[in-house]
Amino acid sequence: MKQIETVIQQVELLENIQADITDELVRSIKKYPTFPVDLIYQSAIIAEESGELIQACLDYVLYKEVNSTENIRLEVIQTAAMCLRMLIHLK
Repeated sequence: MKQIETVIQQVELLENIQADITDELVRSIKKYPTFPVDLIYQSAIIAEESGELIQACLDYVLYKEVNSTENIRLEVIQTAAMCLRMLIHLK
């Protein structure tokens, strides 16, 4: 029974993560309705987001900043949303 509860918890967590990424994707589309056609520019947007993720991780590991894990989570979600946005536009 314990194993089933763990699987259910993992599925619920995944659903919450997917919802957060979808919300961020929708928010970014509303804020920036146009997305570059150029693949290099698209990947640069992802690189910029992942750079912010690296900075958040550095803040957590090196400087023990308060709420850093929440910043890390936010940056992961934003990076994932931009990856999805590029996939949507990939032809």
